[in-house]
Amino acid sequence: MTKPLIFISHIHEDQLIAAALESMIQEALLGGVEMFNASNRQSLAVGDPWRDLIIERLGTCRTLLVVATPDSVRSPWVNFEAGGAWVSGKRVIPCCAKGMQPTSLPAPLSHLQAIDISSANGTRSLIEFLASVASLNAPGRFDYEEAAKALNASWISASTSDSNEDFLSWITKAQARPKKLMGGSSVGLAKVSHISDVDQFEADQLRSHGVVAGDSVKCWVEPLGRSPSTLFNCFANGPAADLLADVQLPADLRIRLKCVGQIKVFETIIEMSDPERGISYPTAFLIDSVEETKR
Repeated sequence: MTKPLIFISHIHEDQLIAAALESMIQEALLGGVEMFNASNRQSLAVGDPWRDLIIERLGTCRTLLVVATPDSVRSPWVNFEAGGAWVSGKRVIPCCAKGMQPTSLPAPLSHLQAIDISSANGTRSLIEFLASVASLNAPGRFDYEEAAKALNASWISASTSDSNEDFLSWITKAQARPKKLMGGSSVGLAKVSHISDVDQFEADQLRSHGVVAGDSVKCWVEPLGRSPSTLFNCFANGPAADLLADVQLPADLRIRLKCVGQIKVFETIIEMSDPERGISYPTAFLIDSVEETKR
């Protein structure tokens, strides 16, 4: 018996959500349906005539799932795929994600019965419907709550990666040219950990930036996103230091980093005959502000 084909329509920026949705369906239905997801290389290989293949799959699918996000609902291509499936008599289901609600969908998607895949009820409704399409029993022990959490995590990961690109780029530039970028700042998401006190040697170098031994703090900052590198010389004072002292670390936070130039760091406690051996001058950052992320 041929498995029914489920087509996932999405924009490139939502490929992590599409992958999580595909994985959830395959796990819940034990591979009882065939999936077409253009960003999955098992669906679309290098060299395939992708436009022709997509049109063919639109013609043979039983159901089309639209990953409906604030960006995708304005996509001409997503609306083309949804419209093509709808006019050929396929069931089209908008799967709302990234804060999109069924009541907020624009036409023509608003005329279709949509589900919110960020909730356990939404994932249950979707799986039970697809099970009926495949003439399967709905899974009795599938954890719909965990499935919804995994889907939520997929778009948090995607939005974090996208929104943090400017932050990551600025940090790379500040590390390469700390003198030129001194005084500049950027806001982004980062994991903050290893909070410690500031010693007098560090405070003396950063006195003009309000860093005080015994009151200011030092911490590690790991920017979220692609290939992050940990920043070991990040300092905070005032309200930022107060918040860091209160939150449970490590924590994912939205922070404003200010480049304060270079700081002299002794890499070894062994005294060297050459006064510059065992010394480095990494870029130092001041955490100007801190906010807890709402996830």
